Amino acid sequence: MVKRILVYAMIATAVFFLLWSVPGSIRNVGTNEVGVSVSKFSGAMETYGPGNYILPRLFYGFYTLETRQRRIEMVLPFKTREGNDISQKLNLTYNANSKQAKVTIQDWAISMDELDEVVIYIVARTIPRDILGDCETTDYYNTSFRMDRRDETKRKLNEIFSHYFDGIVTVSGVNLEEYDFTDEEYKDKIKTRKNYDQATETTHNTIRAQQQFYASELERIEGSNKQKRAQADGEYRSAEIDAKARFYAKEQNASATMAEADNWYAGQLKQIEALKGSGGQNMVRLRASERLKDVPKILIGNTGSGGGLNLQTMDVNKIVDTFGKAALAGIDLKGQKPAQATR
Repeated sequence: MVKRILVYAMIATAVFFLLWSVPGSIRNVGTNEVGVSVSKFSGAMETYGPGNYILPRLFYGFYTLETRQRRIEMVLPFKTREGNDISQKLNLTYNANSKQAKVTIQDWAISMDELDEVVIYIVARTIPRDILGDCETTDYYNTSFRMDRRDETKRKLNEIFSHYFDGIVTVSGVNLEEYDFTDEEYKDKIKTRKNYDQATETTHNTIRAQQQFYASELERIEGSNKQKRAQADGEYRSAEIDAKARFYAKEQNASATMAEADNWYAGQLKQIEALKGSGGQNMVRLRASERLKDVPKILIGNTGSGGGLNLQTMDVNKIVDTFGKAALAGIDLKGQKPAQATR
């Protein structure tokens, strides 16, 4: 009877543990998560990627950490070197290092909320406050100065997490948003200074815009002048080429004319040389006979002794008078025939 009771008790205990452990033994690791199992007997740890796993909770503890980018916001109050209070809103983004998941679970936190509270907030409030507060108050409203401090904060945070927290997280971004001065009087002074700086910057931008405009106009005018100069040079070269061509043509024409004159002159010289001989005399006689072909001719008999013509005793006036009377009488002495007289 006692044995039966013991058997029933053991069966009931086994069923209880089975019912208690099975529902929690199916472990799920999301897409942006890393899982870590811890043996409850040996303390051995294993990491798991996304998926489903069966690990009895009676024997294993199981934890998950997010690997996606997380973002936290905080407001940092700090004092400048002069003791002025500034309140700065800060946004920080970071990623948990999946390769250091075992270290995170073993030494720092077993969940992301605990990691934020125990590690991130403490470090992210201490380091930026020290960096941002190490400045003069008048420096802080300078945008470029704050951007330099932002970059220095990011670098220093990653250095701290790497050296002192085994690289369990990596800071991907630090953003400094609105800030405010606690002292109202000083806040008004800073506001006035900001407005002055903004007006100065606006004036500088206007001047730079005008300078750029004038530089652009100067460049445009210089380009137009270069274009006109190039066009004038082209027209000059074209006119020069045309003038040279016309000069060359006239020079060729003049050379041809001179050659023609030289040839004519040489021909005339040859003709003169030819006329100096007997052929020239014959040609002169021929030309004279052609010109005297239509001239009236007078036949004069021998008047001199010896049957010759004696020009010394010839009365030329009488001959002319005879021709004149013949003309008045209508007598054609060329054909020796009387012509009709006109009344």
